[in-house]
Amino acid sequence: MLLAVPDEGVPYVRLDQAAEDRGCEVGIVQLDRDIGIAFSHSPHHPGFLIRANCVVCGWRWSRFVSGGTRSAVDSWIEYWDAQSDMGDGAWRKNAELFLEGSASLFPFGPEDRVLDIGSGPGFLAESIRGRVRAVHCVDTSRRYIEQGRQRLADAPNVTFSLLGEDYLDFSFLGSERFSRIVCASVIQYFKSVDEVERLIAEVRGHALPGALLLIADVPVQQHILRDLAGLLRTAWRRDYLWKVLRFTARSLRGDYARLRKTRGLLALRPEQLEACAARLGLRGEWSAAPLTLNDARRHFLIRF
Repeated sequence: MLLAVPDEGVPYVRLDQAAEDRGCEVGIVQLDRDIGIAFSHSPHHPGFLIRANCVVCGWRWSRFVSGGTRSAVDSWIEYWDAQSDMGDGAWRKNAELFLEGSASLFPFGPEDRVLDIGSGPGFLAESIRGRVRAVHCVDTSRRYIEQGRQRLADAPNVTFSLLGEDYLDFSFLGSERFSRIVCASVIQYFKSVDEVERLIAEVRGHALPGALLLIADVPVQQHILRDLAGLLRTAWRRDYLWKVLRFTARSLRGDYARLRKTRGLLALRPEQLEACAARLGLRGEWSAAPLTLNDARRHFLIRF
């Protein structure tokens, strides 16, 4: 299997239409001119075959990732409260990338009050707690909220709150107002575009004049292999490809893969998110800055 295709430029992803026509998914992610990774999936054999090779030294690697076992998890909220695929290292790396890439687009200052929606265990809060006035982390996962409270128990300016069954109801914030509002890697798990519009409307009620809302890591590709290519490209450039491959192998089986198939991920066209803001009398701007682990995702910034 020869994966290097110099004329195409790198990195890139190529999909095999003939294989798709047979009900299979096949993709090649070219990482540089010599190294590529191929993914193939067939509905007749649950799981993914991952193959990698270097055309210069002849190195080859392959692994079949089985479909895994099913659990009682039946929603994205349940999944993120129970999942163990994403370890602390990945959370920290994502926070590092966000801070590095958002320095000019979404800067943090000593007077900022930050609302982190979908905070997970609070690694972004841990990174910025010394440079802002306060951080309020909110998430649907009771496990993540408890982990964050324990790890940041010595940070008086960091607060954690568990979102209720209606995860778009922010009335518990009371009179709190924020100058920076982050919602990263979250809206793809929403059920509809209407929920995204309601999110914007809800946080507007807790935004200080001139506040910024950054909806980051927005999927613009519904195809799993194209989306996956962005994750691998970032990992390759940042020298942690093998860690991401192990994470990918875990996420391509079991509950995540099953929920992606049954519940889907919300992929928004840019004009849809722009229309959500416009209906609320707001305007936003798109950024392709590398803010997260997936360079195929885009980010939408709204100024209140």
